[in-house]
Amino acid sequence: MKRINLIPPEAKKITPNRWLKNYFFKSRTSRLILLAVIFFIFINLWQATSLLRYKFAVRQDKKNIVKLQVKLIQFQNAYAQIKSQKQEIDKETRRIEEKFKILQQAQGERIAWAKVLAILSELVPQDLWIDKVALNKDLVTLNGTTFDNAIVSRFMARLDESEYFKETSFNYTQKAKLTDKPVINFEVTTHIVLEKTLR
Repeated sequence: MKRINLIPPEAKKITPNRWLKNYFFKSRTSRLILLAVIFFIFINLWQATSLLRYKFAVRQDKKNIVKLQVKLIQFQNAYAQIKSQKQEIDKETRRIEEKFKILQQAQGERIAWAKVLAILSELVPQDLWIDKVALNKDLVTLNGTTFDNAIVSRFMARLDESEYFKETSFNYTQKAKLTDKPVINFEVTTHIVLEKTLR
């Protein structure tokens, strides 16, 4: 049996492609809606891509910050060590400078011992003999022999009255005999006036 399609062509089954072609693209409003949808999708895709890029950049920055913090700690530790070493070096430098100043002072301010002994011999009274002279910086220790304590006292007074000696003090006296004659062994100390005896 032959079938006859009595449905007009306009009433044929509409497929999605045919609907888009016949109805959607024919009206201006439909085209504008389609463009708006495409633009909206594009904007959303662009925003999503930008957000992903931003998140990736933030993640990288965080990693870089962690690395920089580690380096900062290393630099701080190194700085602390260098600072400690510098303090030690400064301390040693000051110690050496002090020694150098002392050496310079000692070199520039040497006592003229020949002059000191010559002046000392002029101050020794008669009947008093100096047996031993000990020198220690500006301190002079004198050991000698005499017949009377009064002579020792006179000798000490002469030393203090001299402009070359000061702060003379008495250490001891000791009775002894010299060729069957009674004598006194004594010891006194005196300080040299450096300003008068330096070279």
